[in-house]
Amino acid sequence: MKLDDKKKKYGAFAKAARPFITYQQVYGIEPIKDEVINSIKSLNLENILILVSQFSAIEEYQANKIKHIYLDTIRNFFGRNTEINKDEVIFAPQSILYLYKWLLAYGQESKLIEEFQKKDVVNTIQLSLQVSDFLPKNIEIDDFLLHVLSFSKHTNIGNELARAYFIYCELAKERNLYIEKEFVDINEDFINFYGYSIEQYLAVNFALLNLVLPQKIPLSRSWVKNKNKLFKNTELKKIAPKIIDDLSINISEAKEWAKSTIDNSWDYLKIQQFPLLKLNSDEFIPFNYDVLSNGIFDGLYHRIRGCYSKEDKRFLDFFGRPFEKYIEIILKKAIQNSRFKYEYIEEFDYGTKSQALSSDFYLRLNEDLIIIEAKGTRPTVNSSIKGDKKAIKNDLQKLFIDPILQADKTYQNILNSSFSDKFYGVQNLYIISVNLNSFPSVPSFYEEVDEILKESLSNNVKGYFNFSITDIEALCYLISRKAKKPPIFRYLENKFKSSEIQSFTWFLEHSSIPLKRSHWINEQLYYSFKKIYEMSFENPENSLAFLKKKLLK
Repeated sequence: MKLDDKKKKYGAFAKAARPFITYQQVYGIEPIKDEVINSIKSLNLENILILVSQFSAIEEYQANKIKHIYLDTIRNFFGRNTEINKDEVIFAPQSILYLYKWLLAYGQESKLIEEFQKKDVVNTIQLSLQVSDFLPKNIEIDDFLLHVLSFSKHTNIGNELARAYFIYCELAKERNLYIEKEFVDINEDFINFYGYSIEQYLAVNFALLNLVLPQKIPLSRSWVKNKNKLFKNTELKKIAPKIIDDLSINISEAKEWAKSTIDNSWDYLKIQQFPLLKLNSDEFIPFNYDVLSNGIFDGLYHRIRGCYSKEDKRFLDFFGRPFEKYIEIILKKAIQNSRFKYEYIEEFDYGTKSQALSSDFYLRLNEDLIIIEAKGTRPTVNSSIKGDKKAIKNDLQKLFIDPILQADKTYQNILNSSFSDKFYGVQNLYIISVNLNSFPSVPSFYEEVDEILKESLSNNVKGYFNFSITDIEALCYLISRKAKKPPIFRYLENKFKSSEIQSFTWFLEHSSIPLKRSHWINEQLYYSFKKIYEMSFENPENSLAFLKKKLLK
């Protein structure tokens, strides 16, 4: 590959990348593993974990201030040129998570939380830099991107909350929307299994996110939270401690996980499942924002799945229905608000002697047609976390290639049926496979998809895409805009022709196209906030009035 071509393909990631500081960069020598482990063993484990939790939520200004003080000290005492490190990140998410893993794997519980001293902060920073040097160095860029994009999803927490509440707490309850034999009452099953409702789970999880929003951290023991006090003046005072317990892992259990996965710097499934670290029977700390926010939508999906045995596939079979219904609703709402006269065509049976179903959704404007295949699934752990090549190939086939080929074949079959008039005059096709989470936009993997599809699709297919639910929400926002903007097909065409391989949402942001929530999603978000704030806050009226003004203007 030519260097210029490589720069183009990886340009989006280069713009987003921020290098972080390591011990070797600052001191010019690599840390010795046994010495680092001995340092960890000599420290008060609980104190260091509390500091790391704070560093994961530190605001940028305070982080930079700590970084400059540290680097200035190193320069003055050791004569090192630390100027080259001034623009690098000191508390990067990946290095923080890997530090957690090392601390838990090699640290020794003291059961004693002391007041912090200055040396505790310095020791924690030192350990963070040292452990960062043990992150994989000789890793192929595409393998690295696969892990980064799988773990750090590009999402908006407001969209996540609105979507979670609407799909799980509203659509999933509407029995009349589904075939009776397919319906699964996930809300009732959730209450029976966990002892609290999905609404209560979302309210507690969302409230906990406030603990890890970027902020000026105290660098003290006050960071530790008590499960019995946090919600004591709210409707959730009795049930919140149980939810917090269900979201927590104790140090002994976390130690077993850390030891067993110490060689995989991307395996954080356990703390995505349990985003809170239990220090004792009542007190806890959050790991970081990413793993806690994961619980709003993706994590909730897995908790609902946990209500059923591995052999019981009813939830998996059912969930695709409310997922499809959600996409149908946001598409229709977008069209209603658009300045263009898009035609929405829902799934239909074009068979004569036997049933033959069309694709899930069609969106037409004159000679341009979008075909959407919705699949309520996501990349597997074996591909996204373990990087297994066979699993990657299977996931690409299932999530991307097969739905695109299926949609094209179905379209051609319809043209040869008695329903061909539905698409009379269509010249340009854009096919989208929508998943809960799309397969990460890794150049070499997407090039393999291109090689398979370019010889297999009809000539009038002008673009094909693998979208996440976040991407389809962005597409609906663009459709719904009333300003003098081009039709949605222009954006799809530009995305498909772009030399940079990236998600649709990233493409829009890097093209300086401002993304907002559609008015309908803002309405759902306000409704979600209203329900949650009434459960989570003592006096929610003022906050809700502010949100109403902001979201429903």
